[in-house]
Amino acid sequence: MSGLKLAENIVKNRKNRGITQEELAEFIGVTKASVSKWETGTTTPDIQILPQLASFFDISVDELLGYEAQLTKDQIRFYYQQLAHDFAEKPFDEVMEKCESLVKQYYCCYEFLENIAGLLLNHANLAGSEEKGREVLKRAEQLCHRVIENCREISRCENAAAICGVIQLYTGRADEVVKTFSEKLEANRVDDYAGLLMAAYLQLGQYNQAELVIQVEMYRSVLQIIESSVYMLSLPEQPPEKIEETIRRTDVILEHFQVGTLHPNESAKFHYQAALVYCGCLKKAQEEGEMIEAGELEGEVFSRLDKYCSAVERLLTDGIKLHGDDYFSRLDEWLEGLVVNSEVRAAELVRESVSASLQNPVFQLLSGQERLQRIKERIARIQIKKSEK
Repeated sequence: MSGLKLAENIVKNRKNRGITQEELAEFIGVTKASVSKWETGTTTPDIQILPQLASFFDISVDELLGYEAQLTKDQIRFYYQQLAHDFAEKPFDEVMEKCESLVKQYYCCYEFLENIAGLLLNHANLAGSEEKGREVLKRAEQLCHRVIENCREISRCENAAAICGVIQLYTGRADEVVKTFSEKLEANRVDDYAGLLMAAYLQLGQYNQAELVIQVEMYRSVLQIIESSVYMLSLPEQPPEKIEETIRRTDVILEHFQVGTLHPNESAKFHYQAALVYCGCLKKAQEEGEMIEAGELEGEVFSRLDKYCSAVERLLTDGIKLHGDDYFSRLDEWLEGLVVNSEVRAAELVRESVSASLQNPVFQLLSGQERLQRIKERIARIQIKKSEK
C-alpha cells in the first residue's frame, strides 16, 4: 500500500464518525488490536475487508485508500510545470523515474498521459545520448497509443495522434505519418494534421503529394479567413475604422486568391454581410444628418450588392460545383468524389434564398429602390446550368 493513505484515512474517518477502535473492530469483526495496527500502518486490512470498511464510512474504496485515479486540469498543470522544471535542474534519469511513478499512479487519467507524452517529446534531447533520446520518444509514443486505444474523448485521441506524428517525423518514419493521417484530409474537415503531412511528404521526397496537401490547406485557410471575416462583420457596435479594415483586408484576399471564381458562395456571403454592415452605418449617418457620408455609404451598399449578385450568378451558372484554377491546379483531384453536383432543384432553392435575402427590411432605407429592383430582376434572370449526371 505504499504511497496510499489508508492508515490515516481509517483514523480520520473513524474520528469523524465519533466511534472508538473497539466499536469499529466489533462492526468489522476483528480485534481492537487489529484496528490499532491498521491505524499505525503496522499492518493493513485484508483486501476482502476494504469494501466493508469503505461501506461503513460511506466512501469509495479509492477514497479509503487515498487513491486518485483522475487529476484535475490544475493538478496536471502543476505536475507538468514541476517536471519541466526538474528536467532543467535535476539529473535526467531521476526525473524520468518520477515521470514513470506518476504514470503508473494515474495510468487511467488520459489527459495526464497525453501531457506527459508531450513533456517527454519536448525533453528527449536532454537524455544524454541519441539512443536514450529515442527510448524516451518510444515511451512517449507508447503513452499516446494507450490514450488512442482507450480514451473515449475524440479530441484527446486526436491530440495524442498528433504527438505520435511528430515523434514519427523526428525518428525518420514519415511514411507512418502519411499512413496515419492521409485519410484525415477530407472535405470540410478542419484539423492540425496537414502540417505533419506536408513535412512527411517533403521528407520522403514525395513532392507531388506534398503539393496536393499544401494546395488543399492553402485553399482551406483562405476560405476560413473569409468565413471568419463574415463573423467579424457580424459583431455588434464595431467602430467604423475596424469595419473598414476588415473589409479592406478581406477584399485583398478575395482578389488575389480569386475566391469569387474558386468559391463564389463564400464570396457572396462576404459581400452580402458587408452590404448589411454598410446599411447599418448608413442608418446611423442619416439619423445624425450626415448626408454626404450617407450618400457615400449608400454607394458602398449597392457596390456590395452588385458583387453579391455577380457571385451568385457565377455560382448558379457554374452548376454549383467547386473547382480549382491555374494556381490551385491540384484541387480538382481532391474535390473529385467529395463534392456532389447539385440538382437543378437545389440551384432553384439557392436562387429563392438569394431573392429572399434581398427582401431584408434593412434595405428599405435605401433611396435607390429602383436600383435594388434591378438587382432582384438580375437574380431572377440567371440561367441555371444543369448539373452533369
